[in-house]
Amino acid sequence: MEFVQQRSKLDCGVACMAMLLHCSYDEVTKYFTNIDFNSQEMDDDMLKNAIQQYGKETKFSDDINLTEESIIILPSLNNVNSQHSVCWTGSEVFDPNRGNKNKKYYTTEQFMESQKDYQITLK
Repeated sequence: MEFVQQRSKLDCGVACMAMLLHCSYDEVTKYFTNIDFNSQEMDDDMLKNAIQQYGKETKFSDDINLTEESIIILPSLNNVNSQHSVCWTGSEVFDPNRGNKNKKYYTTEQFMESQKDYQITLK
């Protein structure tokens, strides 16, 4: 899995989708039309539909399995009462916030100790 940096305030899901599908950020943005990721959050259905349009099926689970490459949804470190998407490689976390100035991001150690809301894997 290669790291993909998020480009906007609320596009962590796009970056994580690119990482999970092993493709570029630009390849997946075409599946998100009419969305301004600086002001509009992506919901689960939008992410699921985009991955299906890409040609893959997903499994959403709140029973976290850290042996699989996946997108993990967890509490945001930067926005109170918000969620954030990170990618799990099976051994380390790739937080698309990493590298953004003035943004906190999950390290693998923090990730392992954090509350995880649910997981999205490919079927």
